[in-house]
Amino acid sequence: MYNPENKYDYLSKGLKCLQRGDFFEAHEEWEIPWKYMSGHVRSFWQAMIQLSVGAHHLRNSNLTGCRNLWNKALKRCEMILADNTVRDRDCVTQLKEILTESLHKVKIGQDPLPAVQSFASNIVTEDWFDFE
Repeated sequence: MYNPENKYDYLSKGLKCLQRGDFFEAHEEWEIPWKYMSGHVRSFWQAMIQLSVGAHHLRNSNLTGCRNLWNKALKRCEMILADNTVRDRDCVTQLKEILTESLHKVKIGQDPLPAVQSFASNIVTEDWFDFE
């Protein structure tokens, strides 16, 4: 049974997985608290989950699955940024940038996974766990 007091534990474990390149495992950790989120917070974490599962698909040579998920995540970011009441715009903008960059790299035949891991290690912080 999910305990909301453990939300940060799941988000932290998921981030560590993403940093290591354990993309599917990141999704597994994040999905647990995501089920209990709502509004823009839920959409933001859905986009993070789609980033990680898209990377998993890419690693398994499923380019269509990767592109589809990353495009959906990109649309979620754009939807969130269109709402002027969202306070934590920087993390959404940074997520949108890595998605855009990664989709471009896939399009030109480059591997975006090192950039995704670098994003997880150098851009995403525990402050993101309090996204509002």
